[in-house]
Amino acid sequence: MPEPGFETETPAISLNAFLAGIQEHDGSYQAQSIRQWSQGRTLYGGLTTTTCVAVAMRAFPDLPPLRSAQIAFSGPTAGLLDLKAVSLRRGRNSAVIRVDMVADDVIAASALLTFAAAKPSHIAHSTLAMPAVPSPDQCEPFFGANARAPRFASNFDMRLAAGHRPISSSSETRCAAWIKYIDYPAGNDTQALVALADALPPAVIAQYTGPSRISSMTWGLDVLATSSNNGWKLLQSTSEWAADGYSSQAMTLWDSEGTALAVGRQLIALFE
Repeated sequence: MPEPGFETETPAISLNAFLAGIQEHDGSYQAQSIRQWSQGRTLYGGLTTTTCVAVAMRAFPDLPPLRSAQIAFSGPTAGLLDLKAVSLRRGRNSAVIRVDMVADDVIAASALLTFAAAKPSHIAHSTLAMPAVPSPDQCEPFFGANARAPRFASNFDMRLAAGHRPISSSSETRCAAWIKYIDYPAGNDTQALVALADALPPAVIAQYTGPSRISSMTWGLDVLATSSNNGWKLLQSTSEWAADGYSSQAMTLWDSEGTALAVGRQLIALFE
C-alpha cells in the first residue's frame, strides 16, 4: 500500500543513476534497493522488472529488442539484491532469458524475458485506440496535496485523466493518467518504458473505502514500440475481474500521438 507523502528530504536518484549502480560480481549482478524507488517495503514493481531487463541486456549484450516480459513477484525486493541471468534459448531471431532476483537468500522476483528482432511481414493492424481524455494541462495531479503516494511516484509527473484516485469509495473499474519522467533516462529507452508502464496504482484501489494493503503478484508486459523522448504517455488500467481477494487487470500505454507502446496484464492480491 502506498505510504503517506513523498520523502522530499531524501535526495532523488534518477533511473539512469540506479541502473549505473548495478555491479557485476562473479558472473552474477548486484543492485541495492533504495527508498527513492520504493513502494511500501519493497522496490517498485516497474523498477524490479526493469532491473531484470537491464541485467539480461548486460549479460547478453547482443540481444535483439525486448518484446515481452513476464514476472512473478514472490517476495519483498528489499536490501541488497542478487541477480542471475540464464539463456533458455537463443535462435536466429529471438532469445528467451530468465532472470532471478534474490533478496535475503530467497527468490523475490523471477522474470522470463523474450527478445526478438523485427521481421518483414505484410500483416499489420492495431485495435488499441487511445481513449479520448483531456490533455495533460487540463488534468489535475494524480496524487492530491493530502494523498497517500508511494515514494517511487516522486520520479514522475502524473496527471489524472480518467477514473478516480485511490481510496475513493468509487465503483469505477478504469483509471487513466498522463505520465512522464521528471528526469528522463536518456539512452535507456527500453528500460524507461518498462519502468514507467507499471506506475499507476491498480485500478481496483479506487473502490477501497480506507487505507489497506494491496500487492502485485504477477505482471506481463508486451512491448509494441519504444519512444526516445520525455513526452507525455497515457497509461490506462482496467480491473476486468475481482473476487476472492484478487483482481485481474488489463493495462495499455500510449504516447501522446496515440501510438500504442505496450500492453500488460496484472494479478493483484487485495487485503481489506
